[in-house]
Amino acid sequence: MIRRSLSYAYHVVAAVESYLASTFISHIINTPDLMQKAIESDPHFNNQKIPISDIFKTLDSIKETCVKRLKDIIFHQIKLVKPMYKSVFNYDFGDVKWLFQAVETRHHCAHRAGFDKDGNKVDVTIESILNLTQKSRDLCYQIENHVQQFSDSQSDKIKED
Repeated sequence: MIRRSLSYAYHVVAAVESYLASTFISHIINTPDLMQKAIESDPHFNNQKIPISDIFKTLDSIKETCVKRLKDIIFHQIKLVKPMYKSVFNYDFGDVKWLFQAVETRHHCAHRAGFDKDGNKVDVTIESILNLTQKSRDLCYQIENHVQQFSDSQSDKIKED
């Protein structure tokens, strides 16, 4: 039962990670204004130097470059993902200490067979899995509603211009 519980917790966190990645990437690559925000707010791109002679080649490949960068991001790194959602979608995750803890638990499950660095068994119960599942579901619904409204308002703004 413990192994199965660890597996469930592992999969809930993986599902949240997948949702965060697919939502972010799909909106960015399909909305030029959001892609621009993502590129302008990413420190990785701030450090890029482009010779003027390469400007047109860079413009032609900007979408592919952005997609490659986004696919390289590990979306369970909530410390990195929170500011990305804030800067691009103006969405604040709020207090998600529970998600940080769940990611750490997942890490222990995946890399230490359910034990922390000190050799202590990670405590995962049915109740903790149900709680994690509900909080994850609520977070994803909140993000989905916000991002959809935000994207709709960006589309309306583009149509007005």
